[in-house]
Formats: sequence, C-alpha cells, structure tokens
Amino acid sequence: MQIRIDGPFSGSYSLALVNREMALALEALLPGAVSLSFECRPDPQKAYRPEPAFFEDHRREAELWWRGERMRAAGESPRVVLFNSWPPLVPVERFCDQKDGQRPLFLTNAYGWEESRFPPEHAAAFNRALDGLTVMSAFVAKTLADNGVFRPMIPVGLGADHILRTKPESGSEDLGAGYRFLHVSSCFPRKGLDVLLGAYGRAFTGADAVTLVVKTFPNPHNDAASQVADFRRHHPDPPAVVLIDRDLPPGRIVDLYRRCHCVVAPSRGEGFGLPLAEAMLLGLPVITTGFGGQMDFCHPATARLIDYRMQAARSHLNPFASVWAEPDPDHLARLLRAQFEEAPEVLAARTAAARKQIGERFTWQACARRLLDFITDLKERRVDRVKTSRPSRPRAALVTTWNTRCGIAEYSRQLLPPLLDELEIVILAPHFGDAIRTDEPNVHRIWWHHDFFYAIPRFLAAHRIGRILINFHFGFFSRPRFRNLLRRLRLMGVATTIVFHAIRTETMDVRPLVRELARVYRLLVHNVDDLNFFHALGLVHNSALLPHGVAGPKYRPRPSSMVLPAAFRRGGFIASFGFLMPHKGILELIRAFARLAPAHPQLCLLLLTSFYPKDEVLVYYRDCLAAISETGLAQRVGLVTDFLPAEDIRALLLRARLIVFPYQHSAESSSAAVRLGLASGAPTAVTPLPIFEDVGGVVHRLPGTTPADLARGIDRLLANPDQIAAKGEVQQRWLAVLQWPVVGKAIAGLINGAKPWPKVAQPFTRHRLD
Repeated sequence: MQIRIDGPFSGSYSLALVNREMALALEALLPGAVSLSFECRPDPQKAYRPEPAFFEDHRREAELWWRGERMRAAGESPRVVLFNSWPPLVPVERFCDQKDGQRPLFLTNAYGWEESRFPPEHAAAFNRALDGLTVMSAFVAKTLADNGVFRPMIPVGLGADHILRTKPESGSEDLGAGYRFLHVSSCFPRKGLDVLLGAYGRAFTGADAVTLVVKTFPNPHNDAASQVADFRRHHPDPPAVVLIDRDLPPGRIVDLYRRCHCVVAPSRGEGFGLPLAEAMLLGLPVITTGFGGQMDFCHPATARLIDYRMQAARSHLNPFASVWAEPDPDHLARLLRAQFEEAPEVLAARTAAARKQIGERFTWQACARRLLDFITDLKERRVDRVKTSRPSRPRAALVTTWNTRCGIAEYSRQLLPPLLDELEIVILAPHFGDAIRTDEPNVHRIWWHHDFFYAIPRFLAAHRIGRILINFHFGFFSRPRFRNLLRRLRLMGVATTIVFHAIRTETMDVRPLVRELARVYRLLVHNVDDLNFFHALGLVHNSALLPHGVAGPKYRPRPSSMVLPAAFRRGGFIASFGFLMPHKGILELIRAFARLAPAHPQLCLLLLTSFYPKDEVLVYYRDCLAAISETGLAQRVGLVTDFLPAEDIRALLLRARLIVFPYQHSAESSSAAVRLGLASGAPTAVTPLPIFEDVGGVVHRLPGTTPADLARGIDRLLANPDQIAAKGEVQQRWLAVLQWPVVGKAIAGLINGAKPWPKVAQPFTRHRLD
C-alpha cells in the first residue's frame, strides 16, 4: 500500500506538524510505503522545495520527500493520497473520471475546522472528489456533516507524543514569580485572550503570587500587545502578565510548559486543541472551554471545563450564520482561583488521568492505526460498490404542510429543488389545509393531527424509506403523539432529522421530549437562542444551527401583475409583508404611518398581508380597516389581503424605500417573511425581537414596538439615506451565502450522510412503546 501525504510539512505551522508526524507514524507501521509531497500547492507552476535547513534537522522527513520525488519522476502513482492544506485545495480533480479500480483512494489527513459554518464550495469539492475523510475530532466530523459533507468520515485524532521527543532548551525569558498560568495560541479572536484577561483580572490582584504567561507570534489578526496594555491600564492593581510575542523553537516551547503550572485555553472554537493534549502528556492541569474538538479528551475527570453560550462568530473568516462558543468569564475566574488553591492530591488524580488518556489514545501511532483501519474499510466498500449496483440517489421522506397557505409550506417549496439534486424525495403531507394548486406526483397526503405517529412510520416501512426530514411546529404535532412518532422511527431504524420552526411557545416547549430528541440524528434550529436552549438540555452532540434560505442576489423579479396607484409610484412607499395576524404589528404600523404622514406628505404605505382564515384574524382585519379610515389616509395606504405569488411580492418590495416588519411578539424561531423582504434587495427594518436575531447584521433595528417607536425609527432612517445604504453591500454578500441552493445542498448532504439502521427493511408493526 503506497501512501502519499500531500500538503505543507516544513516549519512550525501546526498543519505542517500534523502532516509530517502522521507520515512518520505511518512509515513506522508500513516501512517503505509512505512519501511526502506538496502537489496541492496554490501555484502548480512553481515547484515546492522545502528549505535545506529543514532537511538538515529532519532527515527522516527528507527521505520521505525524496521518495515521493522519485515516484513522480518515474510516473508512479500511490494507491492512497492523504491531503491537508489551507485553503483546502483538493488535488484530485484530474483523477475523478478514472474508474474505481484505477484511481487512488483520496482522503483528508486529520482535517480540522473550528466554527459551525464550513464554506459550501469546499464541501462540494470534498463530496465530488474524496473517497473519505479523516478528521481531528468528533466536533470536526459533526461540523462537516452539518454543512453537507456526506463522504465516509472518521475522527482519527492527533498525537501529542512528539512533545516527549523534543529536548527542552532553556530560555532567557523572565516568566515572573509564583503560580504561572500559560496560554499558548495565535491569539486570534477565536482563542479567547480577551476572555482570559478579563477573568484573570477578576480572580487576582497584584497582591497574589500569580503570573499569566501568554505565548503567541506576530500575525495580522493578533492584537495581544494592545489587549495586555488595555488590561494593565484598566486595572488599578493588575496581576502580573508576561507576553512573549515571537516564534520560539520547539525546545523552548517545552521549556515553557515545564516552567509553568497550568495551561488555560478559553477558546471559542477548536478543531482539536493540540497544546492542551501536549500539556496533559507533560503532566500539566488544563482549563478550557467545555465545547469543541478538545472534548474528545477534555472532560471533568481530566480538565476543568468553562461554561459557555453559543453566539455568532466574529472570526477573520467572517462567514454568515456561523457560531462559536462564548466562554463565561465569571466562571473562568472561579476556575482560575480554584486551580490556584487546589489541593495537591486532587490535582495529582486529574493530571494522572489526563496523562494516561493521552498516552493511550492520542499518540501518533494510535492515530495512524485508526487511519489505516479506515483505509482498509474504504477499500472494501469500493470493491462492494463495483460489484453491486446502487440507486443514484438515496430516498428520503419530507414531512411538511405542502401546497397550502402556510409559511412552512413555502419554506419546503423553496428547499425542495436543491434537495432533489441529491435525493429522491417523497413528500408526506397532511389531509388538512386547502391546496393552492394540484399536488405533484411525489406528494402523498397520509396523515391527520391525531394519527401522524402511526401513518408516517407505516408509509416508510411499506416503501422501505430509511431517511426522514420533519418540519416541526406545535400547531401540527402534539407532544405526546410526537414522542410516539420518534420512538417508532427509532425502533424502525429510520435516520431522523428535524427542522424546528419553533421550540417554545408561551405555554409549552420541547423539554418533555428530551429523551427522544437525544436519539434523533440531527436537530436543526434557525437561531442561536434555540441552539443554546438545546445545549442547556444536554443536546449538544446532535443539534446544529441551520440558516434560513433566501432567494439569491442575482434574482431579477419579473414585473408584478399588480398595478400600483399613481400616488405610490409618484411619492414612493414603505411596505410590509406577511400573513395578517395580530402579532405581526400591522395595526401598530398603520398608526405609526399616521404619525409620519404630516412630515412626509408624498409617502405611501403598502401592506401585502395575506388573509389567514381565522375568526380572530377577521376581527383584526376590521380593526385595521377602521384605523385606516380614522387616519383619513385611505388614498395613501394600500391593504392587499390576496395570497400573491412570491415573484409578485418580490417585484413590489423591490420598489419600496423601506420594508418594515413591525412584529409585536413571536414564538417562532425565524421569519421567512423577513428573508423574502431582504431577497428583494430593498433596505429592511425590524422591531427588536429575538425572531430577527439571525438577520441582525443585515437589517436596521427599530427602537421598539409601539406606534411612536416605529414612527421615530422609520423617520430616522428615511432622513439618513447613507445609513440605509451602509448595509447594502453586506446585504448582498449575505444573500450570496444563504441563498436556497446553498442551504438546500447542505441539508441534502446531511441527510445523505445519515445512515439508516438495517431494521428499516423490516415490515412495519404496531411497536410496543416503552
């Protein structure tokens, strides 16, 4: 088995360390079968040659490099190619058309990622070109799967035992006196130096015999020096801080470990956390965030874990809809103090358990063995794939209110085309609801409110469907019956994914279902508050943030079939859109417009508010008509209650000076209406409610929900066109990242990667439920 590792392998960069250490470990297991290369370099016209000084100190790596050069000169191809580089340049496109028996196996080599959002173009390249992925941790595997990577994947981990082979070199740095906390990182915002300094200042003063040693290196995203200066300036009696802002050779890093007493890493996101594993192997206690790749080896028996909450990521990568963990500085301060005062016998037990775990599971030899076992498994799968014919697309069921006047039905309609690119979809719709048009052939209306927990599993069993995507809302599913549904699907072996359009109302939430939800393949939510709600319930391993899709920025709506009155065309208008329901705030917007009208005599108000057939909505509709009449502005207010096509709505909203969503309250997790407004390209303003948190970076916030607040906020925006234009570019970038094809492909990949149990092929029976 000839294996080539493709990617950078020289220098102190952690990615290079991973590539060369894995190569050496594989060579020890398969002598003469491993080579190093860098064919995935950014510029293929420039041959890569490691620095001669590197080869002088790394003779074994030099041998692997020249072995690869000789193979390339002879035209020999390896049987397995592992790559790891940034950007993740997939070096295998030219081999994709070869037959399975001729092309090498292509895999990633202990790939890492730190945030919840993975670039869709990289996910597509992985799915197109790779046979499988080996990754650093379970966190990375879940993150890639959440973003639609469906190739076989395994966390092989990273080794830390190279630190034991590194000879310490004494340095001249003055590390201060007393108990020394050590932080080793790039000091990117993701690494949480700001949290650490804040907590350190809360826990100690200059009178305490402690020192915080921060080891980093110069880089464009590193402002550690200014952060330390601000820390000293804002604390009247600050505890000691030593900043080392330069590269150090490996021996000097080992010396830092040996001269300090505890390693602290309040990271917002980690692919693995190699310095933590190194510290554990050297016998140092560790304090770190209780979320991320480090959780493969950091738990209460081996480390002190910092409480956290998920929040929007603020990394230099700037991906929309990405989240990371925000460590609790107060909790960290308590942990620092507790570590400082910890009894020796308690410390010894924790560090011994940590060292034993790293020594057994996270050596490079152990990682290489896991990698080789995975390669063997992939080779067997390839043989099976050649011998047997498989359907081109896996089958999956989509449970939704389809083809009705419902926001979830519209959500499903937009989501379906990208799903159909990857999956064969069968739509399981309810009998209730008036259909807008004729159902498509793949739509099956099979369930009612009272029998869905039986009808849906029976259909899946009859048609041998092992994957299901459920759109959940309390209005469709009662909690006891939904519990029965989840139990039946579990017993059948169906891989279940749930999109939660709401997880809480004023009177109920999903907490009674936590036991069943813990066994579901994936729980998808639309905002960070809901994600934190699930994390608080212990549902961390299978919950994820799913951004709501939008129409792409290149969309050009056709002209609307609706002709606006001359007053609207002449003076311009503000608009609102959505179902006409009391909590949407249309009545308050009408009253706010009455306050605005004298100062804006040409301005009109267009309300595209579909009529929802309920008694309370009829009363509300009459209240809105009465309010329009009372203002005397009937010629300047248009109230349209027809259910218009989305294309017509976008065409009308595109012409608005400002779109306003004046919601008064909502238990929904996300708003599809606000996304349609943003998709039109017009500036959009919202009330300060949690439902709009996931679009906070691209909308304008109004000061409140009352008519006076709405009027004041709208007037301020209309008077400041520069303020409105400021978010225009951000809005366009946001639309490009979150358009429906991108979001839909991620969900399709997630469902594709879900593996049903063999039980799904068994006939359906009325299962006994515990």
